[in-house]
Amino acid sequence: MELSLKDRIMRCIGRHPDWTNKRIANSASCRVREVVSFKEGKLLDAGPNGNTHQPGIISLEQVFKKYDIRSSILRELAAVPRGELIQEEDLRQKSAGQDRNRFRRTIENNAEEFKPVRLLLKIEEGSDGKWYWGHAEDIKKAKEIRDK
Repeated sequence: MELSLKDRIMRCIGRHPDWTNKRIANSASCRVREVVSFKEGKLLDAGPNGNTHQPGIISLEQVFKKYDIRSSILRELAAVPRGELIQEEDLRQKSAGQDRNRFRRTIENNAEEFKPVRLLLKIEEGSDGKWYWGHAEDIKKAKEIRDK
């Protein structure tokens, strides 16, 4: 009996929970994005030829994920625990992936909105400093500590 794609991925994850998505995909003979979709609960049932996507059709969620960087930044900031700050590089990676220019333009175009949640700190001596992001209250407290 031939196992479905979902079954192959589920079995592989069950047997090897510590494996990376790439290793699971190789073992289950599928794409990494299919493993990620399965973990997110969004894996479509395979069609007659084994394809799991419908050609030419994308969801609006995919468009927003790719191009609405402002909303993505706000979502990622909401996930940062209170009392902690996240480096701008990490936030960029989570919200815009490798697209540095789109992230930078989003910050420039929304400078007033992001001003209360963004702070330049010089943690290491001799450096130019790095930008950190967090909740407005945490940034305000960090500014007070920095400016003492």
